[in-house]
Amino acid sequence: MAHVRAGASLTEAAACAHRRPRTLLNWIARYNAEGVAGLADRPRLSSRPE
Repeated sequence: MAHVRAGASLTEAAACAHRRPRTLLNWIARYNAEGVAGLADRPRLSSRPE
């Protein structure tokens, strides 16, 4: 996110983070909605029955 705030394009920032641009968009949306707390790991949806 720091790269984007510093003026890098989303594609450039995603490449630096070794992530897809869509992932960075999700992170930015979560940060904007919830602040730093929104960046905490969340449980993943699993298709495996428990």
